[in-house]
Amino acid sequence: IHGIDFDKLHSAVHWGDRAAHKLKKITKTYKTVNMSKDYHTYAVERNDLYLIFYFDGKEYFRVPRDNKIRKNLFGQPAHFIFSLAIGGRWFPIPVTPEEAKHWPVSDMNVEYIKIYGYE
Repeated sequence: IHGIDFDKLHSAVHWGDRAAHKLKKITKTYKTVNMSKDYHTYAVERNDLYLIFYFDGKEYFRVPRDNKIRKNLFGQPAHFIFSLAIGGRWFPIPVTPEEAKHWPVSDMNVEYIKIYGYE
């Protein structure tokens, strides 16, 4: 979920050397239904040509395997971060830290996570 916007799904692919300040990213914000009302299915497929992101079975984001990211992303170990993105720049300006504490949906309920191998 994208901060206080329950109908925005934000996804990102990050790669590179964070310690050397050479981190790169590609992001996508997808307008959808109010995600706080029900469970949903999220998926990421990695194949030889793309990373493909899905929400409730529908593709919404595709990252091509090109020269910029080939050596850093494809074929390397990866991990997922699931976040409600509460606070920081995800809230409308201005918001005080005290106001941010009273966010109406402060839980992420996850029924299960499946990860399949890629060969």
